[in-house]
Formats: sequence, structure tokens, C-alpha cells
Amino acid sequence: MSDRISRTQAITRVMLATKLTRADAEEWLDDAFPIEPPQLTRDPAGIRDPLRFYAGGLTYVDIEAGQDSDVDLESLEEALADLLGTRTAQPRKAGKDRSFEKDDKPLVEQMRSHVQGGLTPSAAALLFVDEAVGGGSAESKQRRLQRLYSKIYGET
Repeated sequence: MSDRISRTQAITRVMLATKLTRADAEEWLDDAFPIEPPQLTRDPAGIRDPLRFYAGGLTYVDIEAGQDSDVDLESLEEALADLLGTRTAQPRKAGKDRSFEKDDKPLVEQMRSHVQGGLTPSAAALLFVDEAVGGGSAESKQRRLQRLYSKIYGET
């Protein structure tokens, strides 16, 4: 569960981070984290009646809705980083392999017979670029296959 801070604390953080006036900080926070207006419902029996209005009839309002709302601290920090242009790249999630090495190994094994037959690793890689996965260009796939070939077999 992430930490939450009051809207008043969030405004103070915005003011300190951005040097905005209180009014401007409140306006920015309202735009970034809008507050849902409290839902007013009728209670004809008057059972749930923390407040009574007579504008439009007997009405009740949830008392909690009038209290200072809160803001998710992590979301606030991300929004401030976007505003200030200081957002940094997210670290890679552990365990997620983003390389194509697993998919490229069978192609590199096929390249091996062509290299032993006299082709250079670069020329052999060019033969298999259409079978290589990924959205890169033919040249980038060729370089990727050639690098993996050199890594496995030590030849360039």
C-alpha cells in the first residue's frame, strides 16, 4: 500500500518544489488530482442525517466528504517530476529478459555451418535477418546476430 498525504500537505510540497504561489499550486493540484464532489442522496426517513439541508428538500451529506481529502504520495511525486522535467527512466523489472538471444540462438547455430563453409559471420547473418524476431531494421538484426555469433563462437 502506498503512502497518502493530505491535500494541504500536497499543496505545500508543490509550492516548495516549484516555487508556485499557494493559489497556483492549488490550481495545479486540482488539475492533476481532481476531487470528486460528494454525492448527495435523499434520505426520506432521516435515519442517516449528519447534516440537514432544506434547499430542494430533506438531504443528507456524508460528513467525511467535508474533510481534507488525501493524495497518493508516489503519484504526486511522479506528477511533480513530469512538471519539472526531472523524471528519470524506470529501472528494468527483475526477471524480465528484453533481449532476443533466446530466439536468435537457433539462427546463430544455422549461421555456423555457413561460416564454416566460407562465409563471414556478417554475410551469414544477412541470410537470416528475415527470420529474426523484433521490429528492427535488417541492418540492426544483422548486427545483433553477428554479435551473438561472436559471443558464442568467438569469431568476428
